[in-house]
Amino acid sequence: MSLFRKQVTRYFDANGKRVTKTTPDATKVKERSKVWSARYRDADGIVREVKLFRDKTASQQKLTELVRKSELGKAGLVNPHEQHAKTPLAEHLDQFIADLRNRGRTVAHVDLIETRVRSLIGKSKAKFIGDLSASQVQTSLATLQDEGLSQQTVNHYLRAIKQFSRWLVKDRRTAVDALQHLAGGNVATDRRLERRELTDGELRLLLNAARTGKPSLGLTGWQRFALYATAVGTGLRANELASLTRRSFDLAAETTTVTIEAAHEKARRGDTLPLPPDLAEMLRPWLATLGADEPLWPGKWAQQKRASKFLQVDLTNARQTWLETADDDEQREEMNKTDFLKYRDRDDQQADFHALRHTFLSRLGRSGASAKVMQRLARHSTVELTIGRYTHAGLFDLSEAVNKLPALPMVDQTPLDERQALRATGTSDQVTNPAPRHSVLVARMVARADEKTGFRVMTADESEADKLPFDRNAKRPENQGVCEPLMTADERRGWDLNPRGTYAPAGFQDRCNRPLCHLSGVWCDRAESY
Repeated sequence: MSLFRKQVTRYFDANGKRVTKTTPDATKVKERSKVWSARYRDADGIVREVKLFRDKTASQQKLTELVRKSELGKAGLVNPHEQHAKTPLAEHLDQFIADLRNRGRTVAHVDLIETRVRSLIGKSKAKFIGDLSASQVQTSLATLQDEGLSQQTVNHYLRAIKQFSRWLVKDRRTAVDALQHLAGGNVATDRRLERRELTDGELRLLLNAARTGKPSLGLTGWQRFALYATAVGTGLRANELASLTRRSFDLAAETTTVTIEAAHEKARRGDTLPLPPDLAEMLRPWLATLGADEPLWPGKWAQQKRASKFLQVDLTNARQTWLETADDDEQREEMNKTDFLKYRDRDDQQADFHALRHTFLSRLGRSGASAKVMQRLARHSTVELTIGRYTHAGLFDLSEAVNKLPALPMVDQTPLDERQALRATGTSDQVTNPAPRHSVLVARMVARADEKTGFRVMTADESEADKLPFDRNAKRPENQGVCEPLMTADERRGWDLNPRGTYAPAGFQDRCNRPLCHLSGVWCDRAESY
Protein backbone atom coordinates (compact mmCIF):
# COMPACT_ATOMS: atom_id res chain seq x y z
CA MET A 1 0.00 0.00 0.00
CA SER A 2 1.12 3.57 -0.51
CA LEU A 3 -0.07 7.09 0.23
CA PHE A 4 0.92 9.85 -2.18
CA ARG A 5 -0.05 13.11 -3.81
CA LYS A 6 -0.33 13.03 -7.56
CA GLN A 7 1.68 15.40 -9.72
CA VAL A 8 -0.58 17.68 -11.71
CA THR A 9 0.18 20.11 -14.53
CA ARG A 10 -1.44 23.52 -14.62
CA TYR A 11 -1.11 26.55 -16.91
CA PHE A 12 -0.98 30.21 -15.89
CA ASP A 13 -0.84 33.50 -17.77
CA ALA A 14 1.51 36.45 -17.09
CA ASN A 15 -0.77 37.69 -14.30
CA GLY A 16 -0.73 34.35 -12.50
CA LYS A 17 -4.28 33.48 -13.51
CA ARG A 18 -4.97 29.83 -14.29
CA VAL A 19 -5.75 29.28 -17.98
CA THR A 20 -6.09 26.44 -20.46
CA LYS A 21 -3.25 24.74 -22.24
CA THR A 22 -4.08 26.40 -25.58
CA THR A 23 -3.89 29.95 -24.20
CA PRO A 24 -1.07 31.95 -25.90
CA ASP A 25 2.02 32.56 -23.75
CA ALA A 26 0.65 30.24 -21.06
CA THR A 27 3.22 29.08 -18.54
CA LYS A 28 3.35 25.36 -17.68
CA VAL A 29 3.67 24.60 -13.99
CA LYS A 30 4.01 21.13 -12.39
CA GLU A 31 2.98 20.80 -8.77
CA ARG A 32 1.66 18.28 -6.28
CA SER A 33 -2.07 17.81 -5.81
CA LYS A 34 -3.49 19.12 -2.57
CA VAL A 35 -5.52 15.90 -2.17
CA TRP A 36 -3.86 12.67 -1.04
CA SER A 37 -4.35 9.44 -2.99
CA ALA A 38 -3.79 5.83 -1.97
CA ARG A 39 -2.93 2.64 -3.80
CA TYR A 40 -3.64 -0.81 -2.31
CA ARG A 41 -4.58 -4.40 -3.28
CA ASP A 42 -8.15 -5.49 -2.56
CA ALA A 43 -9.49 -8.90 -1.45
CA ASP A 44 -9.55 -10.14 -5.06
CA GLY A 45 -5.89 -9.21 -5.59
CA ILE A 46 -6.72 -6.25 -7.82
CA VAL A 47 -4.68 -3.06 -7.35
CA ARG A 48 -7.01 -0.17 -6.54
CA GLU A 49 -6.27 3.54 -6.57
CA VAL A 50 -8.58 5.84 -4.60
CA LYS A 51 -8.74 9.56 -3.98
CA LEU A 52 -8.78 10.47 -0.27
CA PHE A 53 -8.59 13.74 1.68
CA ARG A 54 -6.50 16.90 1.97
CA ASP A 55 -5.47 15.94 5.51
CA LYS A 56 -2.64 13.41 5.52
CA THR A 57 -3.56 11.88 8.89
CA ALA A 58 -7.18 11.28 7.84
CA SER A 59 -6.00 9.84 4.54
CA GLN A 60 -3.60 7.48 6.35
CA GLN A 61 -6.38 6.25 8.63
CA LYS A 62 -8.69 5.66 5.67
CA LEU A 63 -6.00 3.70 3.83
CA THR A 64 -5.41 1.57 6.92
CA GLU A 65 -9.15 0.82 7.07
CA LEU A 66 -9.20 -0.17 3.39
CA VAL A 67 -6.25 -2.51 3.82
CA ARG A 68 -7.83 -4.06 6.91
CA LYS A 69 -11.06 -4.76 4.98
CA SER A 70 -9.04 -6.27 2.19
CA GLU A 71 -7.30 -8.66 4.60
CA LEU A 72 -10.61 -9.62 6.20
CA GLY A 73 -12.04 -10.21 2.77
CA LYS A 74 -9.22 -12.55 1.87
CA ALA A 75 -9.95 -14.49 5.04
CA GLY A 76 -13.68 -14.59 4.25
CA LEU A 77 -14.58 -12.50 7.27
CA VAL A 78 -16.12 -9.53 5.49
CA ASN A 79 -19.09 -9.03 3.18
CA PRO A 80 -17.71 -8.54 -0.34
CA HIS A 81 -20.95 -6.85 -1.40
CA GLU A 82 -20.89 -4.22 1.33
CA GLN A 83 -20.04 -1.35 -0.98
CA HIS A 84 -22.69 -2.32 -3.54
CA ALA A 85 -25.27 -2.53 -0.76
CA LYS A 86 -24.66 1.14 -0.01
CA THR A 87 -24.97 2.20 -3.65
CA PRO A 88 -28.42 3.53 -4.65
CA LEU A 89 -30.48 1.07 -6.66
CA ALA A 90 -30.98 3.66 -9.40
CA GLU A 91 -27.22 3.64 -10.10
CA HIS A 92 -27.22 -0.15 -10.38
CA LEU A 93 -30.11 0.09 -12.84
CA ASP A 94 -28.23 2.65 -14.96
CA GLN A 95 -25.29 0.28 -15.21
CA PHE A 96 -27.60 -2.65 -16.02
CA ILE A 97 -29.18 -0.71 -18.89
CA ALA A 98 -25.72 0.27 -20.17
CA ASP A 99 -24.71 -3.39 -20.08
CA LEU A 100 -27.75 -4.35 -22.18
CA ARG A 101 -26.84 -1.74 -24.80
CA ASN A 102 -23.22 -2.91 -24.86
CA ARG A 103 -24.41 -6.45 -25.56
CA GLY A 104 -26.15 -5.35 -28.74
CA ARG A 105 -29.77 -5.30 -27.62
CA THR A 106 -32.04 -3.15 -29.75
CA VAL A 107 -32.95 0.34 -28.59
CA ALA A 108 -36.65 -0.53 -28.43
CA HIS A 109 -35.97 -3.63 -26.31
CA VAL A 110 -33.68 -1.81 -23.88
CA ASP A 111 -36.09 1.11 -23.49
CA LEU A 112 -38.95 -1.30 -22.77
CA ILE A 113 -36.94 -3.17 -20.12
CA GLU A 114 -35.86 0.09 -18.48
CA THR A 115 -39.42 1.45 -18.36
CA ARG A 116 -40.78 -1.69 -16.74
CA VAL A 117 -38.01 -2.06 -14.16
CA ARG A 118 -38.10 1.60 -13.14
CA SER A 119 -41.87 1.39 -12.78
CA LEU A 120 -41.71 -1.57 -10.41
CA ILE A 121 -38.81 -0.11 -8.41
CA GLY A 122 -40.75 3.12 -8.00
CA LYS A 123 -43.95 1.36 -6.91
CA SER A 124 -42.06 -0.86 -4.43
CA LYS A 125 -40.15 2.20 -3.06
CA ALA A 126 -36.84 0.33 -3.13
CA LYS A 127 -33.81 2.60 -2.62
CA PHE A 128 -31.05 0.01 -2.21
CA ILE A 129 -30.50 -3.62 -3.18
CA GLY A 130 -31.63 -4.77 0.25
CA ASP A 131 -35.00 -3.08 -0.26
CA LEU A 132 -35.76 -5.19 -3.34
CA SER A 133 -37.99 -7.81 -1.73
CA ALA A 134 -40.28 -10.38 -3.35
CA SER A 135 -43.31 -9.30 -1.33
CA GLN A 136 -42.96 -5.65 -2.34
CA VAL A 137 -42.54 -6.55 -6.01
CA GLN A 138 -45.58 -8.87 -5.84
CA THR A 139 -47.63 -6.04 -4.38
CA SER A 140 -46.47 -3.72 -7.14
CA LEU A 141 -47.46 -6.28 -9.77
CA ALA A 142 -50.92 -6.53 -8.23
CA THR A 143 -51.16 -2.74 -8.40
CA LEU A 144 -50.36 -2.82 -12.11
CA GLN A 145 -53.14 -5.33 -12.68
CA ASP A 146 -55.57 -3.19 -10.70
CA GLU A 147 -54.64 -0.29 -12.99
CA GLY A 148 -55.95 -2.29 -15.96
CA LEU A 149 -52.96 -4.19 -17.32
CA SER A 150 -53.53 -7.76 -18.48
CA GLN A 151 -51.93 -10.72 -16.74
CA GLN A 152 -49.63 -11.30 -19.70
CA THR A 153 -48.37 -7.71 -19.60
CA VAL A 154 -47.85 -7.95 -15.84
CA ASN A 155 -45.81 -11.11 -16.46
CA HIS A 156 -43.62 -9.11 -18.86
CA TYR A 157 -42.97 -6.59 -16.06
CA LEU A 158 -42.03 -9.45 -13.74
CA ARG A 159 -39.61 -10.94 -16.29
CA ALA A 160 -37.93 -7.57 -16.72
CA ILE A 161 -37.24 -7.00 -13.03
CA LYS A 162 -36.18 -10.62 -12.54
CA GLN A 163 -33.67 -10.13 -15.34
CA PHE A 164 -32.30 -7.14 -13.44
CA SER A 165 -32.20 -9.11 -10.19
CA ARG A 166 -30.28 -11.97 -11.85
CA TRP A 167 -27.79 -9.48 -13.29
CA LEU A 168 -27.08 -8.11 -9.80
CA VAL A 169 -26.03 -11.60 -8.71
CA LYS A 170 -24.02 -12.39 -11.86
CA ASP A 171 -22.14 -9.07 -11.58
CA ARG A 172 -21.29 -9.87 -7.94
CA ARG A 173 -23.24 -6.94 -6.57
CA THR A 174 -25.27 -9.13 -4.22
CA ALA A 175 -25.14 -12.73 -3.10
CA VAL A 176 -28.84 -13.63 -3.26
CA ASP A 177 -31.48 -13.23 -5.97
CA ALA A 178 -34.44 -12.12 -3.86
CA LEU A 179 -36.90 -12.49 -6.76
CA GLN A 180 -35.83 -15.91 -8.00
CA HIS A 181 -38.90 -17.78 -6.73
CA LEU A 182 -41.49 -15.36 -8.11
CA ALA A 183 -43.62 -16.82 -10.89
CA GLY A 184 -45.99 -15.18 -13.33
CA GLY A 185 -49.74 -15.56 -13.19
CA ASN A 186 -51.92 -17.72 -15.40
CA VAL A 187 -52.49 -15.73 -18.59
CA ALA A 188 -55.33 -18.04 -19.62
CA THR A 189 -57.52 -16.51 -16.91
CA ASP A 190 -57.00 -12.97 -18.18
CA ARG A 191 -56.13 -13.05 -21.85
CA ARG A 192 -56.96 -9.74 -23.49
CA LEU A 193 -55.79 -10.59 -27.00
CA GLU A 194 -56.64 -13.85 -28.73
CA ARG A 195 -55.56 -14.40 -32.32
CA ARG A 196 -57.16 -16.68 -34.83
CA GLU A 197 -55.93 -18.33 -37.98
CA LEU A 198 -57.21 -17.46 -41.44
CA THR A 199 -58.89 -20.19 -43.44
CA ASP A 200 -57.80 -21.06 -46.97
CA GLY A 201 -60.86 -19.30 -48.34
CA GLU A 202 -60.05 -16.14 -46.37
CA LEU A 203 -56.42 -16.24 -47.45
CA ARG A 204 -57.36 -16.52 -51.11
CA LEU A 205 -59.62 -13.48 -51.01
CA LEU A 206 -57.22 -11.49 -48.81
CA LEU A 207 -54.29 -12.04 -51.18
CA ASN A 208 -56.43 -11.06 -54.15
CA ALA A 209 -57.66 -7.91 -52.39
CA ALA A 210 -54.10 -6.89 -51.51
CA ARG A 211 -52.78 -7.49 -55.02
CA THR A 212 -55.47 -5.30 -56.59
CA GLY A 213 -55.54 -2.74 -53.77
CA LYS A 214 -54.20 0.79 -53.57
CA PRO A 215 -50.80 1.67 -52.03
CA SER A 216 -50.83 1.87 -48.22
CA LEU A 217 -48.10 3.08 -45.84
CA GLY A 218 -45.55 3.09 -48.64
CA LEU A 219 -46.28 -0.43 -49.88
CA THR A 220 -47.95 -1.15 -53.20
CA GLY A 221 -50.69 -3.71 -53.62
CA TRP A 222 -48.26 -6.24 -55.09
CA GLN A 223 -45.80 -5.70 -52.20
CA ARG A 224 -48.54 -6.36 -49.65
CA PHE A 225 -49.64 -9.43 -51.59
CA ALA A 226 -46.07 -10.79 -51.53
CA LEU A 227 -45.72 -9.78 -47.86
CA TYR A 228 -48.81 -11.70 -46.75
CA ALA A 229 -47.87 -14.74 -48.85
CA THR A 230 -44.32 -14.80 -47.42
CA ALA A 231 -45.62 -14.40 -43.86
CA VAL A 232 -48.02 -17.34 -44.25
CA GLY A 233 -45.41 -19.43 -46.09
CA THR A 234 -42.53 -18.89 -43.65
CA GLY A 235 -44.01 -17.74 -40.33
CA LEU A 236 -41.57 -14.81 -40.15
CA ARG A 237 -42.36 -11.92 -37.84
CA ALA A 238 -42.99 -8.38 -39.08
CA ASN A 239 -39.53 -7.02 -38.13
CA GLU A 240 -37.86 -10.03 -39.72
CA LEU A 241 -39.81 -9.58 -42.94
CA ALA A 242 -38.96 -5.88 -43.05
CA SER A 243 -35.24 -6.71 -42.94
CA LEU A 244 -35.28 -9.00 -46.00
CA THR A 245 -33.53 -8.07 -49.23
CA ARG A 246 -33.02 -9.98 -52.47
CA ARG A 247 -29.72 -11.22 -51.03
CA SER A 248 -31.65 -12.93 -48.20
CA PHE A 249 -33.13 -15.46 -50.66
CA ASP A 250 -31.39 -18.40 -52.27
CA LEU A 251 -33.65 -19.54 -55.10
CA ALA A 252 -30.92 -21.26 -57.12
CA ALA A 253 -30.34 -24.12 -54.67
CA GLU A 254 -32.23 -27.39 -54.83
CA THR A 255 -33.91 -26.42 -51.57
CA THR A 256 -34.89 -22.75 -51.76
CA THR A 257 -34.24 -20.83 -48.55
CA VAL A 258 -34.52 -17.46 -46.86
CA THR A 259 -31.92 -16.27 -44.34
CA ILE A 260 -32.55 -13.93 -41.41
CA GLU A 261 -29.56 -12.00 -40.07
CA ALA A 262 -28.92 -12.31 -36.33
CA ALA A 263 -29.31 -8.55 -35.85
CA HIS A 264 -32.92 -8.72 -37.06
CA GLU A 265 -34.01 -12.05 -35.56
CA LYS A 266 -35.84 -11.98 -32.26
CA ALA A 267 -33.50 -14.44 -30.55
CA ARG A 268 -30.42 -12.73 -32.07
CA ARG A 269 -29.11 -16.04 -33.42
CA GLY A 270 -29.97 -15.72 -37.11
CA ASP A 271 -31.40 -18.61 -39.09
CA THR A 272 -31.93 -20.10 -42.53
CA LEU A 273 -35.39 -21.49 -43.30
CA PRO A 274 -36.74 -23.46 -46.26
CA LEU A 275 -39.27 -21.89 -48.61
CA PRO A 276 -42.37 -23.65 -49.95
CA PRO A 277 -41.85 -24.34 -53.68
CA ASP A 278 -44.97 -22.42 -54.77
CA LEU A 279 -43.90 -19.37 -52.74
CA ALA A 280 -40.40 -19.49 -54.25
CA GLU A 281 -41.80 -19.62 -57.78
CA MET A 282 -44.13 -16.72 -57.06
CA LEU A 283 -41.31 -14.54 -55.69
CA ARG A 284 -38.69 -15.43 -58.32
CA PRO A 285 -39.66 -13.00 -61.15
CA TRP A 286 -40.26 -10.15 -58.71
CA LEU A 287 -36.93 -10.60 -56.89
CA ALA A 288 -35.13 -10.53 -60.23
CA THR A 289 -36.20 -6.89 -60.67
CA LEU A 290 -34.73 -5.74 -57.33
CA GLY A 291 -31.22 -4.75 -56.32
CA ALA A 292 -29.19 -7.17 -54.20
CA ASP A 293 -29.48 -5.04 -51.05
CA GLU A 294 -32.80 -3.40 -51.82
CA PRO A 295 -35.43 -4.05 -49.12
CA LEU A 296 -38.43 -5.99 -50.35
CA TRP A 297 -40.78 -4.06 -48.08
CA PRO A 298 -39.20 -0.68 -47.27
CA GLY A 299 -40.41 1.85 -44.74
CA LYS A 300 -41.01 1.98 -40.99
CA TRP A 301 -44.28 0.05 -41.02
CA ALA A 302 -42.78 -2.77 -38.93
CA GLN A 303 -40.87 -0.53 -36.53
CA GLN A 304 -43.99 1.53 -35.91
CA LYS A 305 -46.13 -1.64 -35.59
CA ARG A 306 -48.52 -0.57 -38.34
CA ALA A 307 -48.67 -3.81 -40.31
CA SER A 308 -52.03 -4.69 -38.81
CA LYS A 309 -53.40 -1.37 -40.02
CA PHE A 310 -53.09 -2.10 -43.74
CA LEU A 311 -53.98 -5.76 -43.14
CA GLN A 312 -57.26 -4.65 -41.57
CA VAL A 313 -57.99 -2.47 -44.61
CA ASP A 314 -57.30 -5.36 -46.99
CA LEU A 315 -59.52 -7.68 -44.93
CA THR A 316 -62.35 -5.15 -45.07
CA ASN A 317 -62.00 -4.79 -48.84
CA ALA A 318 -61.88 -8.58 -49.29
CA ARG A 319 -65.02 -9.04 -47.18
CA GLN A 320 -66.85 -6.36 -49.13
CA THR A 321 -65.94 -8.07 -52.42
CA TRP A 322 -67.14 -11.39 -51.00
CA LEU A 323 -70.46 -9.93 -49.85
CA GLU A 324 -71.07 -8.56 -53.34
CA THR A 325 -71.16 -12.12 -54.68
CA ALA A 326 -74.50 -12.75 -52.91
CA ASP A 327 -77.36 -13.67 -55.27
CA ASP A 328 -79.96 -11.67 -53.35
CA ASP A 329 -80.49 -9.59 -50.24
CA GLU A 330 -81.48 -12.59 -48.15
CA GLN A 331 -78.26 -14.42 -48.96
CA ARG A 332 -76.24 -11.27 -48.36
CA GLU A 333 -77.84 -10.88 -44.95
CA GLU A 334 -76.93 -14.46 -44.03
CA MET A 335 -73.35 -13.95 -45.27
CA ASN A 336 -73.09 -10.74 -43.30
CA LYS A 337 -73.86 -12.60 -40.06
CA THR A 338 -70.73 -14.76 -40.40
CA ASP A 339 -67.20 -13.95 -39.19
CA PHE A 340 -65.69 -14.67 -42.59
CA LEU A 341 -62.84 -12.18 -43.26
CA LYS A 342 -63.67 -10.15 -40.16
CA TYR A 343 -60.72 -8.56 -38.38
CA ARG A 344 -62.32 -9.42 -35.03
CA ASP A 345 -64.83 -12.26 -34.74
CA ARG A 346 -67.69 -12.84 -32.31
CA ASP A 347 -65.35 -14.66 -29.91
CA ASP A 348 -63.19 -11.52 -29.74
CA GLN A 349 -60.36 -13.23 -31.62
CA GLN A 350 -58.61 -11.00 -34.08
CA ALA A 351 -56.79 -11.58 -37.35
CA ASP A 352 -53.95 -9.06 -37.08
CA PHE A 353 -50.61 -9.33 -38.86
CA HIS A 354 -49.15 -11.73 -36.27
CA ALA A 355 -52.14 -14.00 -36.90
CA LEU A 356 -50.45 -14.87 -40.22
CA ARG A 357 -47.72 -16.56 -38.16
CA HIS A 358 -50.43 -18.48 -36.27
CA THR A 359 -51.89 -19.47 -39.65
CA PHE A 360 -48.50 -20.74 -40.84
CA LEU A 361 -48.06 -23.00 -37.81
CA SER A 362 -51.66 -24.27 -37.87
CA ARG A 363 -51.30 -25.19 -41.55
CA LEU A 364 -47.97 -26.80 -40.73
CA GLY A 365 -49.61 -28.92 -38.06
CA ARG A 366 -52.28 -30.13 -40.48
CA SER A 367 -49.58 -31.14 -42.94
CA GLY A 368 -48.48 -33.84 -40.48
CA ALA A 369 -45.30 -32.13 -39.23
CA SER A 370 -44.10 -33.28 -35.83
CA ALA A 371 -44.16 -30.95 -32.84
CA LYS A 372 -40.36 -30.77 -32.84
CA VAL A 373 -40.24 -29.76 -36.50
CA MET A 374 -42.89 -27.11 -35.87
CA GLN A 375 -40.91 -25.73 -32.94
CA ARG A 376 -37.77 -25.60 -35.07
CA LEU A 377 -39.47 -23.73 -37.91
CA ALA A 378 -41.16 -21.36 -35.48
CA ARG A 379 -37.83 -20.83 -33.66
CA HIS A 380 -39.58 -21.06 -30.29
CA SER A 381 -37.84 -21.85 -27.02
CA THR A 382 -40.30 -24.62 -26.10
CA VAL A 383 -42.65 -27.01 -27.85
CA GLU A 384 -45.39 -25.97 -25.43
CA LEU A 385 -45.31 -22.41 -26.80
CA THR A 386 -45.62 -23.63 -30.37
CA ILE A 387 -48.44 -26.09 -29.73
CA GLY A 388 -50.29 -24.24 -27.00
CA ARG A 389 -50.21 -20.68 -28.29
CA TYR A 390 -49.69 -20.72 -32.02
CA THR A 391 -51.56 -23.72 -33.39
CA HIS A 392 -55.34 -23.73 -33.73
CA ALA A 393 -57.42 -26.88 -34.02
CA GLY A 394 -61.04 -26.56 -35.04
CA LEU A 395 -63.82 -29.10 -34.51
CA PHE A 396 -63.27 -30.43 -38.03
CA ASP A 397 -59.58 -31.07 -37.29
CA LEU A 398 -60.44 -32.83 -34.05
CA SER A 399 -63.07 -34.94 -35.79
CA GLU A 400 -60.63 -35.92 -38.54
CA ALA A 401 -58.08 -37.00 -35.94
CA VAL A 402 -60.61 -39.05 -33.98
CA ASN A 403 -61.92 -40.73 -37.13
CA LYS A 404 -58.42 -42.04 -37.84
CA LEU A 405 -58.28 -43.97 -34.56
CA PRO A 406 -58.38 -47.77 -34.87
CA ALA A 407 -61.70 -49.34 -33.94
CA LEU A 408 -62.20 -50.31 -30.32
CA PRO A 409 -61.69 -54.06 -29.86
CA MET A 410 -64.96 -54.61 -27.97
CA VAL A 411 -67.13 -52.96 -30.63
CA ASP A 412 -68.92 -55.30 -33.05
CA GLN A 413 -67.26 -54.74 -36.43
CA THR A 414 -70.17 -56.33 -38.34
CA PRO A 415 -71.98 -53.86 -40.62
CA LEU A 416 -75.30 -52.62 -39.33
CA ASP A 417 -77.44 -54.25 -42.05
CA GLU A 418 -75.74 -57.61 -41.46
CA ARG A 419 -76.29 -57.40 -37.70
CA GLN A 420 -79.98 -56.71 -38.27
CA ALA A 421 -80.21 -59.75 -40.53
CA LEU A 422 -78.56 -61.93 -37.89
CA ARG A 423 -81.00 -60.75 -35.25
CA ALA A 424 -83.91 -61.54 -37.56
CA THR A 425 -82.72 -65.13 -37.95
CA GLY A 426 -81.92 -65.55 -34.24
CA THR A 427 -78.23 -66.14 -34.90
CA SER A 428 -76.82 -62.81 -33.81
CA ASP A 429 -75.22 -64.33 -30.68
CA GLN A 430 -73.59 -67.25 -32.50
CA VAL A 431 -69.99 -66.23 -33.07
CA THR A 432 -67.53 -68.66 -34.58
CA ASN A 433 -64.30 -69.03 -32.61
CA PRO A 434 -64.69 -65.86 -30.56
CA ALA A 435 -61.49 -64.31 -29.28
CA PRO A 436 -61.26 -64.55 -25.48
CA ARG A 437 -62.12 -61.32 -23.73
CA HIS A 438 -59.67 -59.60 -21.42
CA SER A 439 -61.79 -60.56 -18.42
CA VAL A 440 -61.62 -64.23 -19.44
CA LEU A 441 -57.86 -64.10 -19.74
CA VAL A 442 -57.59 -62.42 -16.34
CA ALA A 443 -59.94 -64.96 -14.76
CA ARG A 444 -57.85 -67.83 -16.09
CA MET A 445 -54.77 -66.33 -14.50
CA VAL A 446 -56.28 -66.28 -11.01
CA ALA A 447 -55.00 -69.09 -8.80
CA ARG A 448 -57.54 -71.82 -8.03
CA ALA A 449 -58.54 -72.68 -4.48
CA ASP A 450 -57.76 -75.91 -2.62
CA GLU A 451 -59.12 -78.88 -4.55
CA LYS A 452 -60.60 -80.34 -1.33
CA THR A 453 -63.01 -77.44 -1.06
CA GLY A 454 -64.10 -77.71 -4.65
CA PHE A 455 -64.00 -73.91 -5.11
CA ARG A 456 -62.31 -72.36 -8.12
CA VAL A 457 -62.73 -69.35 -10.40
CA MET A 458 -64.70 -69.96 -13.58
CA THR A 459 -65.76 -67.85 -16.51
CA ALA A 460 -68.98 -67.79 -18.44
CA ASP A 461 -67.56 -69.45 -21.55
CA GLU A 462 -66.20 -72.56 -19.75
CA SER A 463 -67.80 -75.84 -20.62
CA GLU A 464 -70.45 -77.62 -18.58
CA ALA A 465 -67.90 -80.23 -17.56
CA ASP A 466 -65.87 -77.56 -15.78
CA LYS A 467 -68.71 -76.29 -13.62
CA LEU A 468 -68.50 -76.27 -9.86
CA PRO A 469 -69.35 -79.55 -8.04
CA PHE A 470 -71.82 -77.69 -5.86
CA ASP A 471 -75.42 -77.52 -6.95
CA ARG A 472 -77.18 -75.37 -4.37
CA ASN A 473 -79.12 -73.48 -7.06
CA ALA A 474 -80.39 -76.54 -8.89
CA LYS A 475 -83.86 -74.97 -9.14
CA ARG A 476 -82.36 -72.30 -11.37
CA PRO A 477 -80.48 -74.07 -14.17
CA GLU A 478 -79.22 -70.86 -15.66
CA ASN A 479 -77.12 -70.31 -12.54
CA GLN A 480 -75.56 -73.77 -12.39
CA GLY A 481 -71.81 -73.51 -12.65
CA VAL A 482 -72.04 -69.76 -12.56
CA CYS A 483 -72.07 -68.58 -8.94
CA GLU A 484 -72.03 -69.82 -5.37
CA PRO A 485 -72.42 -67.97 -2.09
CA LEU A 486 -69.22 -67.17 -0.26
CA MET A 487 -70.42 -69.04 2.86
CA THR A 488 -73.09 -71.46 3.90
CA ALA A 489 -75.76 -70.39 6.36
CA ASP A 490 -73.87 -72.11 9.22
CA GLU A 491 -70.65 -70.41 8.26
CA ARG A 492 -72.38 -67.06 8.32
CA ARG A 493 -73.54 -67.32 11.88
CA GLY A 494 -71.05 -64.88 13.27
CA TRP A 495 -72.00 -62.25 10.67
CA ASP A 496 -75.47 -61.59 12.03
CA LEU A 497 -73.98 -58.92 14.26
CA ASN A 498 -73.04 -57.14 11.07
CA PRO A 499 -76.32 -57.30 9.14
CA ARG A 500 -76.44 -56.72 5.44
CA GLY A 501 -76.18 -53.10 4.41
CA THR A 502 -74.34 -51.93 7.53
CA TYR A 503 -70.86 -52.97 6.45
CA ALA A 504 -69.08 -51.21 3.62
CA PRO A 505 -69.29 -52.44 1.00
CA ALA A 506 -72.88 -53.43 1.69
CA GLY A 507 -73.89 -57.02 1.02
CA PHE A 508 -70.36 -58.41 1.41
CA GLN A 509 -71.63 -61.68 2.88
CA ASP A 510 -73.91 -62.27 -0.11
CA ARG A 511 -71.31 -61.88 -2.83
CA CYS A 512 -70.68 -64.59 -5.36
CA ASN A 513 -67.73 -66.95 -4.84
CA ARG A 514 -66.60 -66.09 -8.38
CA PRO A 515 -65.07 -62.64 -7.88
CA LEU A 516 -64.61 -62.06 -11.63
CA CYS A 517 -68.07 -63.05 -12.76
CA HIS A 518 -68.98 -59.40 -13.23
CA LEU A 519 -65.93 -59.01 -15.50
CA SER A 520 -66.63 -62.09 -17.58
CA GLY A 521 -70.02 -60.76 -18.62
CA VAL A 522 -72.30 -63.12 -16.60
CA TRP A 523 -74.05 -61.53 -13.64
CA CYS A 524 -75.68 -63.81 -11.08
CA ASP A 525 -78.82 -63.07 -9.10
CA ARG A 526 -76.59 -62.01 -6.20
CA ALA A 527 -74.91 -59.31 -8.24
CA GLU A 528 -77.56 -56.88 -7.05
CA SER A 529 -76.01 -57.16 -3.59
CA TYR A 530 -73.12 -55.12 -4.80
